[in-house]
Amino acid sequence: ALEELLDFIIANGELPSEVRSLVLDSILEREARLSTGVEDGVALPHGLTDAIDEEVAAIGISSGGVPFDAIDGAPARIIVLLLTPRSKVYRHVTQVRQIARVLCSSDTRRQILTAGSAQEVAKSLEGPCSDSSR
Repeated sequence: ALEELLDFIIANGELPSEVRSLVLDSILEREARLSTGVEDGVALPHGLTDAIDEEVAAIGISSGGVPFDAIDGAPARIIVLLLTPRSKVYRHVTQVRQIARVLCSSDTRRQILTAGSAQEVAKSLEGPCSDSSR
């Protein structure tokens, strides 16, 4: 899943292909320290790199779920890969927290999982967490 999301970012011209293995190693090293699988079928893998000037993210959706060693043991069905430039490390934690906040809404997660297009997924991510249900 991580490789697919990384390849998507590269295919869209957001990251040079020659740094793919270096960035992937960085993400995997981060995952080895502590899984970014949170709960409710969400994983938020992330990494820092000097290969970009601005944050870039990709979202993957898996109907069957991907094992991600999540807190609740559930497989990740929504995976958001966030890459941040090392020069903006101060924004990194804030961005991860904001993504997690949006995905805390069960309605948002349901909308993402049932979306029929990338535009529908993007629209479902527009609002902050508006409910406390998990």
